[in-house]
Amino acid sequence: MDLLRYRLMPLAALIFFVTGIQPLYAQDTGWQLEIAGEDPAGNSSNIVIGTSDEGTDGYDSALDQFAPPAPPNGSYDLRIVDDNDDYFRQIGPLTIVSSTWSISTRPSDDDEFVTLSWDTSVLTEAEGVFELEYSTESETQVIDMRESGSAELPTGEQSVTINHVVQQSVTETYSEGWQLIGYPAESSGADPYTVFPSAIPGTFFTHQGSYSEPESLEPGIGYWIRLSEEETVDLEPPFFSGVSLSFEPGWYIISGPGVELPVSSVFNADGADFVEGSLKKFSLENGYEDADTLRPGRGYWVRSNGTFSIEINGNSTSSQSKQPVEQLAGPENFSEFTVQNDSNNPLTFFLGESLEDESVNPLSFSMPPIPPNGAFDIRFTNDSRIATNGAGTLAVQSPGESMVLTYPGNNSEIPLEFEITRKGVEDNQLVVLAPGGEQTVDGSDITEIDVSLGVVSSNETENERPNRLELAQNYPNPFNPVTVIGYSLPRSSEVSIEIYDMTGRRVAVLNEGVQNAGRHSVEFDASDLSSGIYMYRLHSSGNVLTRKMTLVK
Repeated sequence: MDLLRYRLMPLAALIFFVTGIQPLYAQDTGWQLEIAGEDPAGNSSNIVIGTSDEGTDGYDSALDQFAPPAPPNGSYDLRIVDDNDDYFRQIGPLTIVSSTWSISTRPSDDDEFVTLSWDTSVLTEAEGVFELEYSTESETQVIDMRESGSAELPTGEQSVTINHVVQQSVTETYSEGWQLIGYPAESSGADPYTVFPSAIPGTFFTHQGSYSEPESLEPGIGYWIRLSEEETVDLEPPFFSGVSLSFEPGWYIISGPGVELPVSSVFNADGADFVEGSLKKFSLENGYEDADTLRPGRGYWVRSNGTFSIEINGNSTSSQSKQPVEQLAGPENFSEFTVQNDSNNPLTFFLGESLEDESVNPLSFSMPPIPPNGAFDIRFTNDSRIATNGAGTLAVQSPGESMVLTYPGNNSEIPLEFEITRKGVEDNQLVVLAPGGEQTVDGSDITEIDVSLGVVSSNETENERPNRLELAQNYPNPFNPVTVIGYSLPRSSEVSIEIYDMTGRRVAVLNEGVQNAGRHSVEFDASDLSSGIYMYRLHSSGNVLTRKMTLVK
C-alpha cells in the first residue's frame, strides 16, 4: 500500500516528561565523555560531560570544574553553560529519563568554525541514546554520537545541545472488548496475538483510508483489536524514535512513540493538512473523545484533508510540541449543549441556523466511523457534532443507565427541545431546557434524540402541544381570493408551505424557515391566479403533507 511508508530514524531528543506513566528502571551505571574542540587557527581545548551515582544537579567539587568568565570577542572558547554558571567539566546524576548539556563554542575568527570530536567507543557500553544537536540557517541538525565521532559546526559563535536519553518501559492496561491500540517498538513485524494474548482471532484491523486486516504491528499505525478479558501489557524499549507516514484525504488510525506526545507536535507539522479537532481517543465507557496527547500503546482516529507526509517522533523540546492545544470552539451564533453518558465525560454539540462563517471548517466537527457494538456513541445523523437549520437528530448507541443534558445557553434566550425516542416505546419523552438548564434522563433503550431550537409559548402547556405533524383543510374553501391554511408542529423544525397548480408548476412559497412547536396558520392571497384547483404542501423534518383547495373567481 503506497499510502503508508515507514522510515525509522535516529532518536531525536525524545521527550522529557511522561504524564501518568511511571518509569520502571533508570540508568544503572555512569559514564564520562571528553569532547575536543578546535578552530582552523589551531586553537583547541577540551570539556568533559557525564553522569555518576555521586553526581547532583548542582556543583560537585569532586566531579565538576568551573570555567572562568568568557574571554573577550576575537578569542577562541569552548565551555558548558548551565544557568548562571559555566563549566569545563560537568558530571550530573544518573539519567532517569534524560539529561541535557548546553555547550557554547566560538572560533577566534567569526568567519571560521569550530569542529567538535569525541571517542565513540566510550559510549559503547553506556546505556541510552546520545545525540548532539545544533541549528543551521535552514534546519536543525541531529547527530547520533554513537555512530559519528565529529561535528563541524556553522561559522561564528554557536550553541550546541547534547541529549542523553534512557528509554523507559511502559505498562498499559486494556479493558475487555474492542480497543484502539498501537505498538511503539522500534522493530516492525510483531505478532498482535503474541503481544495481546487474550485477543480474539480475526479481530485485528487497521483503517488507513479504508479497513484492512494486516498481519503484524507496525510503528506509527493504530489498530482495532478485540480482547476476551482485561489485559496488562508491558511495552519494552527500544521504542521507535520517529516514523514517516503518508496520507490521502480520509480517516486514519495512528499511534505514537514510547512516550506521551503532545497533539500540537502532530497537527503543527510543516505541510500537514489534518482536520482540526479530528484526533479522537476511544474507550467503551466514553466512546470517542477529543485527545490532547498520543499515549504509548494506544491508537487514535484522525482525519486527513489533503495529500502529505508527516514524521511522528518524541521530540518534546521543540517549540511546536510545547504550544498549548486550543479547544475547538463552535461557530458564532450556534447554541452549544452537552450530553453526558452515566458519569463519564460530557460530549459537546452545536446547533444553529446556517454555517456562514468561512473560517470554520465543518469537517472539524465530523466523527470517526461508528465504533463497535457495545461501545457508547452519540452523534448527529450527519456523522458530526454540528447541525444546521435549527434542528438535528442525535443517533445513540449503547446509551447506558442515564444521560445528563446540559444547555449553558451561550447568552441565548431561546430554549432547546429534546424529543427522546426509545426502542419499543410508542410515546416519546420531551425535555425542554431553558438557557443554563440541566436535566438527567433515564438512558434505557434510547435510540434517537431530536434536538431543536424552540420557544414554549406562555399560553400553551407541554400537554396541549400537538403530538404529530398535521395539515388542516384551508378555510374558507372554495375561496376568493384569500384563504387561511392551518398546520401543527410537534417540535421546532424547518418548515415550508408550497402552492402548486394541477400541471405541477409551483406558484407560491409560504412561511419558509424554522418555526417553533405548536399550532400555526398562514394567509394565502391568490389575487394573481386564475380559478381552478390547487395543491398545497407542508414540508417539515423530511415529511410532506398535501391537500387540495379550490379558487373560484
